[in-house]
Amino acid sequence: MDTAWRWGCRAFCAHFGEPEAWYAFSLAEQLGLNRKIQRFVHWMMATQRLRASADYLVARRRQWGPLFERLSPVIYASFASAAAEIGFSPTAIHSQWTGLAVVSAFAGVALLDVRHTHIDAARAELAEAARRQHRSGSLRYWCAALFGLEATLFHMGVTDELPRRQTPTKAAERAATWAALAIRAPTLVATVQRYLSQLALARGTRSVVHAEATLREFVQFVVGRDASVVAMALIGRTHVEAYKLWLAERPAARPARHAHLHRHTIATRLGLLRSCFERLLEWGYDDAPPRVPIFGGDFPIKDEPLPRFIDDAAMAKLLVTARNDPAPFVRLAVEFLARTGLRKGEFVRLTIDAVVQIGSAYWLHVPVGKLHTDRYIPLHPHSRHSWMHGWQSAQTGFAPICCSSSAVGPFPSHASTELCSKLLETLVSAESRRISSDTLWPPRPLTVA
Repeated sequence: MDTAWRWGCRAFCAHFGEPEAWYAFSLAEQLGLNRKIQRFVHWMMATQRLRASADYLVARRRQWGPLFERLSPVIYASFASAAAEIGFSPTAIHSQWTGLAVVSAFAGVALLDVRHTHIDAARAELAEAARRQHRSGSLRYWCAALFGLEATLFHMGVTDELPRRQTPTKAAERAATWAALAIRAPTLVATVQRYLSQLALARGTRSVVHAEATLREFVQFVVGRDASVVAMALIGRTHVEAYKLWLAERPAARPARHAHLHRHTIATRLGLLRSCFERLLEWGYDDAPPRVPIFGGDFPIKDEPLPRFIDDAAMAKLLVTARNDPAPFVRLAVEFLARTGLRKGEFVRLTIDAVVQIGSAYWLHVPVGKLHTDRYIPLHPHSRHSWMHGWQSAQTGFAPICCSSSAVGPFPSHASTELCSKLLETLVSAESRRISSDTLWPPRPLTVA
């Protein structure tokens, strides 16, 4: 113990007397103490000589990870190695270690004695403390750190329970919304659920998801505006017209691109509703509207621009920019989308065994997807090299190869669109590079839709 720690120890004893006197001070008084006294207090908390409150742990969040790392270097090395083995980034490892330190200080147990009961108790108290202190960032930080901590402790063999998701999933939120609507309009909700169950037998998963989201939004709007609507048969033209006005004024999910919903999105929502009404009448449902309340004139006219292509010079610059990008996924995604013409959904669902050799040539096998066909596409040598490099850094087994570096799971399909857009923007700054496309394979149009 150095001189500063000894001074802090003497000052603490002179100021408080017994450790239990610490709890009589308010949070503001505790945080206002001399830094050397606080260092000694932190040491007592880290060695289970003093229990820490959730409010103090949240207020001094950045102190715990480095302190526990200095006090338990062997445990930290083992923890970091285990977390890295299952794919966590250095930032995530640091957050999880801080979470483990905080749980240990809060529960008053050693690091390797932390169990799920301790984590659950600390999570609830830390969340409440973050809300009291109006620290929304801390709230998200603890939720993510403690969830990853459970996975790492399980991998280390410290706990025998798998990590559990504490926040509600999207499916749980949807189910809760339908349950609340069923209380106000049971017949209407029952009809929609029956329709969706039949639609799932004939349509793809994504089609059913989009239909469910549109119908849930429409039912919420109608029931919220008109409490007398308890069945699908009671929905009339006035409800559709009010819904159209609401859609036109609704803010877009990405205000930076569009202030309100795009008319193509509005047309899609109305089309899904119209299909629902038409099928209810065709199938002879008892709870069907007397007629379809949506007409052809309700749909916004869609733009039909010419197909967008990238010329040879721009394609050459795009490929060179992508190959120089440090992220492996960027290099792989742009190369494959440019040279194979795959849809982005087909691309992110490719598996490691998708590249096959037929004779002396290599082909890409695209499994059955949205187009309901599978096909073989000849691979350019550059694409095959990018694929093999991605395969070496991907997860083992036949899991989707397009995985992010910081999370275990499929890479989201919208990421391919976003990264291509960002790379295309960099072409403006790369205009000074005079790249000849003669050295590149004749490129195909870049397809990201």
